[in-house]
Amino acid sequence: MKKLNQDDLYNHIDKFLKSKGIDIRDDAPLGSRLKKACRRLTDTINNAQSTIKKARDHVDDRIDKVRDIVHKKTAPRKAPPKPAKKQKEKAAAEKTTAAKARPKRASKKTNPRKKVAAKRKVVAKKKADRNR
Repeated sequence: MKKLNQDDLYNHIDKFLKSKGIDIRDDAPLGSRLKKACRRLTDTINNAQSTIKKARDHVDDRIDKVRDIVHKKTAPRKAPPKPAKKQKEKAAAEKTTAAKARPKRASKKTNPRKKVAAKRKVVAKKKADRNR
């Protein structure tokens, strides 16, 4: 918005009152008080406008920073560089020869309940041996 001049508000009020039939003299106490009040109000309006503009700019800067952060966090990540075809072929050949050279062993997983039962048997045997 445009800034208001010091006497613009007073001039508008003076014109309005004259149109209603009221004449205010500048040298009268009411006229000088009215003029001072209009100047203060004009200063307040101008200061409020500048403060609002600064706040709006500050908020816009913060919103831009938030947008950048969100964009960085949600942007797709770069794919790792793909190895050349020769390297792929070598790696595949090594895997197949390694797989052929040593057969996979089947891993036996014991049931935890069986482990506990086996430990109990061992402990019971030791106790029995001691008592004899």
